[in-house]
Amino acid sequence: MALEYLYTHWKSIFLASGFTDDVAQEEYQTWCEGLGGDLDNEFQQNEFSVRSAAKEAVNELKEYS
Repeated sequence: MALEYLYTHWKSIFLASGFTDDVAQEEYQTWCEGLGGDLDNEFQQNEFSVRSAAKEAVNELKEYS
C-alpha cells in the first residue's frame, strides 16, 4: 500500500493521545480502506492529511469511549 510510510505519523498521534499501537493499527487500516484503494487518492495523502485524519479519528474514539 502506498500509505505504509505515513503510518509513523498516524501512530504518533494515537500514542500521544493514550491509545495503544494495536488501536492505532486497526484505525489506520480502517482509514486506508476508506480511501477505496484508489491509487490517485492514496498518493494525494501526505503527512499533514494523515495527521489531520488521525486527530479526527482520536477525537471520535474519545467521544464514544
